[in-house]
Amino acid sequence: MYRYRRCLAALIATGGLWMVLGIGVGAWSVHHGLVRAPTGVARLGNLEVLAFTDVDFSTARSPRGYYTVWVGLRKDSDVRRQPWHPLAWAHQLMQLEVPPSKAR
Repeated sequence: MYRYRRCLAALIATGGLWMVLGIGVGAWSVHHGLVRAPTGVARLGNLEVLAFTDVDFSTARSPRGYYTVWVGLRKDSDVRRQPWHPLAWAHQLMQLEVPPSKAR
């Protein structure tokens, strides 16, 4: 019985390490412009996850591209889709700089 627990713990640890490695490689490749980051909105009840790319244009420096992920909580749970709706709470999870040519 103890042998199976050790084997299960090793499998869980290995799976966790593979997941962390995959997330790291994905973030690195998005940062260097090797792959295009996914964009869109995922909704589950009042909870929303928004992911998008944006280009920051400035007259003082060259343009910079960013990939940003936000999580928000909607005020109302109406079913109809609106282009803009108020959020009760929002928090930026991450912002990753990407090449501006890949940010579109």
